[in-house]
Amino acid sequence: MKICALSDLHGNLPQLEPCDVVCICGDIAPINFDRSTDRCIYWFRTAFLKWCSELECEKVIFIAGNHDFFLDLLGHKTVSIIEEYELENKVIYLENSEYVYNNVRFYGCPNVENLAHWAYYTPDGMEYRHIPENTDVLLTHMAPKIGEIGRDLTVIRDFGSLRLAKSITSNRKIKYAFCGHIHDGDHTPHFVNDTTLVNVAILNDDYEIAYNPFYTELILLPNRYNDHNFFIFQNKDDDDLYNFKLVLENNLGHRIIGENEAFDPSGGPFIGLGYNIQYQGKDLQLINFDASTLTFTFQEYAKDKETT
Repeated sequence: MKICALSDLHGNLPQLEPCDVVCICGDIAPINFDRSTDRCIYWFRTAFLKWCSELECEKVIFIAGNHDFFLDLLGHKTVSIIEEYELENKVIYLENSEYVYNNVRFYGCPNVENLAHWAYYTPDGMEYRHIPENTDVLLTHMAPKIGEIGRDLTVIRDFGSLRLAKSITSNRKIKYAFCGHIHDGDHTPHFVNDTTLVNVAILNDDYEIAYNPFYTELILLPNRYNDHNFFIFQNKDDDDLYNFKLVLENNLGHRIIGENEAFDPSGGPFIGLGYNIQYQGKDLQLINFDASTLTFTFQEYAKDKETT
């Protein structure tokens, strides 16, 4: 499943590559009139939904952000507007709710801390505690306080949420956690447990497009619930890349080929690029997948030591 993730459009509707699912992490309203409910609803109807309908994807899953006052006012009436345009099968609005597509569970939370008098303000982060344990892909507008992902690099201040970070790091099943809000934050993927966290805001602090959408692949491991899946080490090539073969076993025994040469993928039936493992004392990260041969290629990386 190819996923495109972006956030903080503020009225910009960019061209996107063909993919399966587009994930938008809030602040969609045009910046020059985001407090005008009537103008934003008109824009949502005539521009945003039209753009969504023309995107080359199966689903557009979006949440709101602190600038989306009109969505805060509409609430779940937003879905009724989407239905008016007969886009309910393609355009999915999440507000502390989930959506399942091809067995992948998406969950969206728009709430932000420390911004009283803005849309979707939460004084205590209670909404983060409700993120389901079986979430595969998480969309939040707020950035978690993990590594540099919530730090505004222009003012050298971390706006990330410790409460959100705790919710994410305690849920080892989340494969991707996408956020926005911090325009000029660190857009480098961070890896915690089996979760890849990415700030996917596309604008800088001057509200100019400065960053590309984030594209990735979510990989479904075959027959997870019928057979047992194992990665078997194959070889290390000239570029210091580690190649593993996915093997299906019809029993529950742990197949070992030499010391530490086989492991059972954790976290359910899905893994994504960025999935990390330890192999022979090295921290490896998944960088490529060949579906035809079920070969997974990992590369050594410097493990992110800064968490919450």
